[in-house]
Amino acid sequence: MRLRIRGALALALMLSLWAAGCAGRRHSKPVALPTPPPRVAVGPFLLPPEVRVIAFHSLPAHFSTSIPPVWSENGLAVLLLQIVPNGAKIARFDGASFGHATSFNLGLEADGQSASSPFSLRAFAIDPEGANLAAIVDDSSDDSVKVFARSLEPGGAAKLVARFPGQVDDAALGWMSQSDLLMGLGATRATPSAAPSEEFAGLYRLSTTTRGDNSQFVIDCKHKINSGRFLLSAGRRRALVSSSDGEAVFLLDFDRFACRPVALPSLARIRVLGWGAQDSSILYSTVLGGRYAGVPAVFELALAKGQRRLIGAPMAGAVYTKRGTIAIPGSRSLNPIVYRLKPERLVPAQIGVVDESAFETTIFPLGLWTSAGLLAQAAIAYSPSTDTLAIEVPVPVEKAFNPAIVSFSVATKQLQSVAGARLDRMLLYNWAPAGGRLAICDCAGEPGSLLIVDLPLK
Repeated sequence: MRLRIRGALALALMLSLWAAGCAGRRHSKPVALPTPPPRVAVGPFLLPPEVRVIAFHSLPAHFSTSIPPVWSENGLAVLLLQIVPNGAKIARFDGASFGHATSFNLGLEADGQSASSPFSLRAFAIDPEGANLAAIVDDSSDDSVKVFARSLEPGGAAKLVARFPGQVDDAALGWMSQSDLLMGLGATRATPSAAPSEEFAGLYRLSTTTRGDNSQFVIDCKHKINSGRFLLSAGRRRALVSSSDGEAVFLLDFDRFACRPVALPSLARIRVLGWGAQDSSILYSTVLGGRYAGVPAVFELALAKGQRRLIGAPMAGAVYTKRGTIAIPGSRSLNPIVYRLKPERLVPAQIGVVDESAFETTIFPLGLWTSAGLLAQAAIAYSPSTDTLAIEVPVPVEKAFNPAIVSFSVATKQLQSVAGARLDRMLLYNWAPAGGRLAICDCAGEPGSLLIVDLPLK
């Protein structure tokens, strides 16, 4: 069953409060859920029989991360990256049916070799093919900022790409291509041996194929670099980066050599979710103010006109599809008032597909009930190669919750149960490059675990 709303007026109503109906509408008590179908237990995961398990691994002791699994471009390896106080570690799973597991340190110390060298990791980025990692580190032994790159294969060595005098609090990093990096540096801070300086603040393009300092200054963007990663557009001619306080977003245009603030109202912390077609728009999440203060919301911003529109609230996740539509999880039974006043109310989880070109929003049930407060935490990932969504919904269980993942084909509108877990925490997951496979990680557990599954996509 699906609900379709047509016409500009109907679309405006849908977008003003995500599928909420009227704020005062009465909601009947949810009916009792049917007996769940059989499930296969694999570690903490529960799977329907039609989902094929490719591999299951317990993670190394004390290995935890908040970074989703990374697939190599050919889909033959899955990697988990753990950031630790003085470096980074990799757990790699490859070989026949991903049965071979390797854990190793990335060797990002100040000299690329010695674990005793004092340093702090400022930013990192993995290349588009999942084959290489680059990192910016502060080396306190000689008061410098160093950029390293290395293969994500076991036994790879960290290669020094560039070095700058001073130490920074703000830095960002992204891959322009398979061999070129985009790096942003803020002003250097005061140290015992040097005063603060803006001499090297700005954006640089670095080549990882040339040893030594090969930096090419690109754009002056002082005081506007966040400690994190750039979000590059599909054509990699534009990028977005947040300000250091997370309350502003800046657009980098490499054709015009410009760095300018994006026209957003003064809001709380902003998280950019993705680029639209032809790099013309972006999706971002933030929280509302005023009457609905603290309610998470998703907006779309047209960059050329500086116009924004509300896609959904309360909700913090959404994605563009290759069809130009926007997919956002939510519920017609949920609005900001319910979220604020009755977060424990049970509501049916749904997925909305917003098609602006047809002035139409189509809503599909996900077959799950959850609470108003938990639904706003739902996560979503998209596979362009199969035009399929993976949606994670936390389902309340007594005083805790269990995460459940379902897939939804944007093309065929078919729903598929993927996995649930007997855990009171969310899972991390990512599609394989060719789609059809998901790497699902209980990355906050002790011990954590990784599950790789093959889905019978319809």
